[in-house]
Amino acid sequence: METRYRDLEDGLMTTTEVCHFFKIAKSTVYDWADRGLIKSIKVGKTRRWLRRSVLELAAHTSDACSGADQNSRQSEAAS
Repeated sequence: METRYRDLEDGLMTTTEVCHFFKIAKSTVYDWADRGLIKSIKVGKTRRWLRRSVLELAAHTSDACSGADQNSRQSEAAS
């Protein structure tokens, strides 16, 4: 994984911060990283998560959920 310095300008988050942000377990954060959904860098023995990557995933997840909710409402209205 190649990370450019400009990617770091927006900041880094700890694993705990990402967990609190999404309200998920640490194992989920690492699973998302393994699947390429969220980017991180190694700082010593720990990982730091790119804030931009976290926010992009949140926006993508939010868009997917809103679309599903909207489709669900449209189906109910048609019934």
